[in-house]
Amino acid sequence: MKAKLSHITPLDGIRGLAAAMVFVVHFFQTLRDHPSAAQPAWWATLISWTGYGSYGVDVFFVLSGFLITSLLLADRQRPHYFWNFYWKRALRILPVYLLYLILAVWLMPHTFGYMVLSVLFLVNFSSRFHIDDVGPSWSLSIEEQFYLLWPHVIRRLRVRTIYQFTIAVIFLSFSLRFFILLAKGSVAIRFTPYRCDGLCMGALLACQYMMGESEQSPGVRRFLRVFHSSGALWVALAMAVGYCIAPTTPMLVPVELLLVNFFTYRLFRAIIASPARPQYRWLASPPLVYMGAISYSVYMFHEYAFILYDKYFGLPLPVDYKGYLIRFVVTAPSVLLVCTLSRYAFERPIQKLRRYVVRTDPVQSRL
Repeated sequence: MKAKLSHITPLDGIRGLAAAMVFVVHFFQTLRDHPSAAQPAWWATLISWTGYGSYGVDVFFVLSGFLITSLLLADRQRPHYFWNFYWKRALRILPVYLLYLILAVWLMPHTFGYMVLSVLFLVNFSSRFHIDDVGPSWSLSIEEQFYLLWPHVIRRLRVRTIYQFTIAVIFLSFSLRFFILLAKGSVAIRFTPYRCDGLCMGALLACQYMMGESEQSPGVRRFLRVFHSSGALWVALAMAVGYCIAPTTPMLVPVELLLVNFFTYRLFRAIIASPARPQYRWLASPPLVYMGAISYSVYMFHEYAFILYDKYFGLPLPVDYKGYLIRFVVTAPSVLLVCTLSRYAFERPIQKLRRYVVRTDPVQSRL
């Protein structure tokens, strides 16, 4: 077993790329929700394709599953396992999150219900409470609900059982999406049980990275041989092509999410195996790596830039692509500037508080 998670720079670039994808999908959100027949064909096509930026959230899920599970596996035998994990998560997540909620009171009035669910990390169940989901908190709610329970799984189960449990959750999450859709004609894809396959694919990759093959049962080995085979990849590619050319239908949603998670898993596995390969060099470029460093604040704050721009300058008309270009030129640098200030003046100073709350293993302290 590896003692700690090694830093893999191309994964930082992927995090930055995922943040950029989410920025783009929300930048064009209004145009996709209210299309105009007067739009030029090239403009309408561009707007349509930006919708695929929503896959950036799924990339975040797989990446988060890998990173957090790797850290948990490295610390699973240490005495302050739970204390340190939850304090580290709190210092990383809560400061930016609380700042986001404070700004939401000012920029998004009349969203009291959304604020309450955000504080409770239950925004992804907002439809059950008949409350509009107006921000990015839903994905953070899924992660925090998952990681409320996941440390207990990692701590209490044998490694061999963790492998089996992770694979079971992947199948269960996909099956729930599919059967609920068949039963009800729709699926609430923001409900945690329906989105755990991405997190668990990342966790499965972490088990292999941190623990190797020695703890894999024969059944797990057989599953991984199929999961990692060229045949599985070609089948997934064929399904993806079919999805792109097929008429839009809710029946494809469960498969769509599974495919995105599978491709992300395969990409991460290839990068982790050989991070120095030339084809991954661009993912380690300084701009993408820096974007990855500020990705959390970009994810939380970017929509505020759109709200403020539209409030003071007006939302461009659907056919005014030049107006949207100006909107992008103003909002994108503004988001980068604000998130840079957040990183150096707010987030990093708070991270230094770790030394006051994170407990050191007595064995480590003597080394």
